[in-house]
Amino acid sequence: MNKLHLFTKKNVCMLFIFTLLFTSFGTVTAPKAEAAVTASGYVYYTSDKDLFRIKTDGTGAALIMEDFDFPGTALNRGGKYLYYLSYSGSSTLMRLPIDGTATEDEVFYNDVLHYSIVNGTLYYMTSAGKIYSVSANAAAVSEAKQIADKADTDFEEFKIIDGKIYYNTVRNGRSTWVASKAVTGAGQVQHIAAGAIEQDHHIQTTANSVNIIVNTKPEEQFYSLDCIVLYSVPKKGGAAKALNLNAPIDANAAYSGIWATNTYYLFNKDIRLDSEGHFNYNTGKGYLLNTSGKTFSLHSTGVYDLANVGTDKVAFIDAADKGYVATIKNNKVISKKNLNISKLHSVYNIMSGGKIASTIFFGDNASYLLKSDLSVQKIPGLNWDYMELNEGVDGIYYINDDSKDAGYGQLFHLSSDGKTASKLSEQSIGRVLLVAKQ
Repeated sequence: MNKLHLFTKKNVCMLFIFTLLFTSFGTVTAPKAEAAVTASGYVYYTSDKDLFRIKTDGTGAALIMEDFDFPGTALNRGGKYLYYLSYSGSSTLMRLPIDGTATEDEVFYNDVLHYSIVNGTLYYMTSAGKIYSVSANAAAVSEAKQIADKADTDFEEFKIIDGKIYYNTVRNGRSTWVASKAVTGAGQVQHIAAGAIEQDHHIQTTANSVNIIVNTKPEEQFYSLDCIVLYSVPKKGGAAKALNLNAPIDANAAYSGIWATNTYYLFNKDIRLDSEGHFNYNTGKGYLLNTSGKTFSLHSTGVYDLANVGTDKVAFIDAADKGYVATIKNNKVISKKNLNISKLHSVYNIMSGGKIASTIFFGDNASYLLKSDLSVQKIPGLNWDYMELNEGVDGIYYINDDSKDAGYGQLFHLSSDGKTASKLSEQSIGRVLLVAKQ
C-alpha cells in the first residue's frame, strides 16, 4: 500500500535550478514607461526595507511604515489595515494601519488557526473550534461575533462563498464532516459529507454550484487510500451530490493535482513517492475529473500543473517539465501539441472580469505567453518569484528581472492579455507583497 504524502498543499513557489534562457521564441513588447494603466487597486511593496503602497496606475506612492521587516505569511488587506500571521505556522494574527501613522505593527489576536477577509469582514477560527466574524476596521477583537462552533481544529481550512462559510465540523462528538452555514451565524448547519476539506483551494465554484474535493477518510494519516470524492452543492441550497462515489480517487493521486479554473480537477493515477517522500511525477499518469464526475486520461506521464485555454483546451506541464496544450471533446483528449518549451514549473490563467484573459507558462528563468494560435512568446523580465496578482485587479505586478533593461529591479505591470508591460515606479523594489482592490 502506498504511503500517504503528508504535504497536501501544492507549492508552486519552490526554488528551481538555474538554467539558460531560451532564445528560439518571439518576445512580448519590451517594458515601456509611458503605457497607460487603469487605477483599479493598489500594490503593496518594500523598497530599502520600507513599506509602500502605490495605485495600480503608478500614481500616489505613499510610505506606510519605515523599517518593515516582514517574516510573516497570509498577508491580506482588510478595511484600514493589513493583516497577516506573524510567521509560517503561527496562530498570532497581526495588523498594521495603512495610513502611515504606525511605527510598528500590533497583535490583533493570538489564537487564530485560519483566517479570511471577505468584503471588509474578517473571519477566523480559534483553537477551541469556534469561528468568529468581525469588521476588519474593528477597534479590538472584543467586537467579534461567534458564527459557528464545533469546528474541527485538525482540519482548520474554510472558505467564504456567496454568504456561506464552508468548513469542517465535528459531528456527534467524534466524526469529521464538511459543513456549511450562513456567515451571519443564523440558521442551521448543513452537513454536506462525511470527511474533510484539507485545503481551502480544494473548493471551487461554477455559476450554480460549489464543488468540493473531500477526503472521506481523513483519520488515515499514514496510508494513501481510495478516499477522495468530489461533491457538488447547489449555491442556492439543497442536497449535496457525490459525483464519483463509486470510483473514489487515491489520496496521493488527488493531492498531486490541482483545479483548473473550476472545470477540471487534475489527478495523477498510480503516482508514488520518492525516497524523500515527495511526489514522483514520472510514476504517475495525468487524468482529469470533470464537474459531472467523469474521468479521462490526459497524458502518459504525471502532470504537475494545469490551466484552462478557452472552453475546449487545457495547458499543462508534464513530469519532464515540458509544456503542452490538449484539446478535449466529449471527455476525451482528441489532440495534443508539444509547445517545445521546457524547464517549466507553473502555468497560470490571468483573469479579467471573471474570464480568462491569458495563459502564461513560468519557467526557471523565462516566462511565456500562450498565443491564440498555440504558439508562445517570451515575456521579458517576468519571474514567478517576483510577482503578485489578484483576480479582482487587472494584470500582473512584478519586479523587472531583465538585467539588460533600464527598468531592472523596478515595479512593472503586465496587462491581463499578457501583451503590454508598463513601468509604474522609478524606485528600486525589494519585494512585491500584495495586490488588492483597496
